[in-house]
Amino acid sequence: MELGETLRDQENECPYCHTKHDALTSLRNTDSSGPSPGSFTICFNCTEIAVFTDDMKQRPVTAEDYEQLDNDQLMELQKARALLILRNAERQAQLEKMVSEALGLPKRKIKFGGVIIVKPPGV
Repeated sequence: MELGETLRDQENECPYCHTKHDALTSLRNTDSSGPSPGSFTICFNCTEIAVFTDDMKQRPVTAEDYEQLDNDQLMELQKARALLILRNAERQAQLEKMVSEALGLPKRKIKFGGVIIVKPPGV
């Protein structure tokens, strides 16, 4: 799975985490002319799948939306989401290591809602 063209200045907001996106990247083997109503999208932040509405806003995906996909399309969508989940986990681990090392703290940490909370010894 390879990424295709990135379209800039495509402002939109994830309906799940409300991250504002300013670009869209398509899979290389798909139409890279940009999204259209009914196109699926994956948030780079929370990795949830959404669908573009008629007015080109994102909304949560439904079971009816998934029924429009054939098996190959569904597999591509799930593979892309899995890759984003792995990428986010790797970035989180790197950030945790960097913060721990910079602060000279032991590796006892608590993660809370995307924010790293370091648990000091004895607390």
